Amino acid sequence: MRVLHIQTDKIFAKEVRDIVEKNGFSYTCIWFRADMDEILDKVLEDHKYNFIIVDECISSLSVEHLINKVNAKGVIRPSIVVISSQHDFNTKKYYFQLGIMAFFNKKDFDRNRFEKYLQTVKYDIEMINFLKNFHIAVIDDSKLSLNIIKNNFSSSGIFDVDYYQDSAKFLKCTQKYDLFLIDLLMPIYDGETLTNYIREKDHEAIIILITAYNNGQIIPHCLSIGADDFMIKPFDYNLFMLRIHSCISRYKMRKELIIKNRKLFDLAIKDNLTGIYNRTYFTDIYKKK
Repeated sequence: MRVLHIQTDKIFAKEVRDIVEKNGFSYTCIWFRADMDEILDKVLEDHKYNFIIVDECISSLSVEHLINKVNAKGVIRPSIVVISSQHDFNTKKYYFQLGIMAFFNKKDFDRNRFEKYLQTVKYDIEMINFLKNFHIAVIDDSKLSLNIIKNNFSSSGIFDVDYYQDSAKFLKCTQKYDLFLIDLLMPIYDGETLTNYIREKDHEAIIILITAYNNGQIIPHCLSIGADDFMIKPFDYNLFMLRIHSCISRYKMRKELIIKNRKLFDLAIKDNLTGIYNRTYFTDIYKKK
């Protein structure tokens, strides 16, 4: 996990570095210069940064140029934080319109708030790494939607994904999946039918419905029969990943709860020292007969 700091103040840079490294990120600092364009091109090409901090003292025009350059790098863009000595609301608003993650005042720099942003980025990275271990199925009759989802996953390094444009072909497969992205309206078998089919066989997999229609009737129904969440087309990468992350968080919590309950059950029916079944276990077995 890497942080890039483009700065003009060495004393402040040291404070930022301490916070960044404390939160488990590697820290790279570059001093703003006239030939910044060339330097930034090389830095962004050689290294993959998850978080970029820009000191606004380098001038608002330069900050705008840097943000645009970073945003042009591709689908997955590093989170950008601007640190400024100014309190100008319109400038702050404009930076947010450009797509920054946060704006901090340098004079009253809030270390705790800054750390929370770092932890948010760290959590996102951990979620993507967790998702890389999932076997994923995407079922959508739209080739365009399949390509967009494929690009989103590929840019995150997620490749264990099977894509089905034909819902009937999906039903013939024997693969076991951890996560399903299913279009709600498709010919032959729709999202509701596939959700029912999957839930009859698998109660733990994550099912997310995707649709271009924000239907207030069918979506609650599909959630009630077993879908975990839904997404509305067209896809925005950040919102796309956010919904998946939300489902994975609940998935992990369910898994952890199952493990804890199993441990509690073992403690209740086994002797702590020997591991042999105790009287509670045999009494329960006797009652069931």
